[in-house]
Amino acid sequence: MLLYYFSKCISIHILRTLREGQVLSIIYHIDKEKRITLAVWDGAITEEKLLAHSRKLLADPDWPGKRRLHLSDLGTTSAYINIDEISIKKVLAFLGKFPNKIAKEKMAMVANEAYQMSNIFQRLISKYPLTVIAFNSLDTACTWLDIDADESECALQQLRAKAREGTDTQGQT
Repeated sequence: MLLYYFSKCISIHILRTLREGQVLSIIYHIDKEKRITLAVWDGAITEEKLLAHSRKLLADPDWPGKRRLHLSDLGTTSAYINIDEISIKKVLAFLGKFPNKIAKEKMAMVANEAYQMSNIFQRLISKYPLTVIAFNSLDTACTWLDIDADESECALQQLRAKAREGTDTQGQT
């Protein structure tokens, strides 16, 4: 099984180069079998993109998944992220209007250069009924969520490829 996921990851790993300033998206997939939501933030992420993503999630009848687990990979936003503390507060105020949807959600945000923004998000969200932790390692985030890191990495790479190709089957904003 692991070899299958590894071979799929290798083929998806060869992706187009992200050009500076290219606006891509936030894309997500709800894995009903594993009962987790996976999301990839790729390219230039703005407040508008994050609000649109939040609206799509909240409108999705399958979200949150039964285990209420959410893994967001911000690894390819790098210098392109354009969200400040005021933007995060606006998004959280919107999410806060839906306490039943976000209650008991356990979210891991994996970020490299967007780690500081993830920490701000983590701090500001503490007054809402969900738990968010920023990680700089996918393995550690997956351990915290109690999910398989190799399978998650492959699924995230597939989502990133869909975002870059514009081929979305679920939630691209």
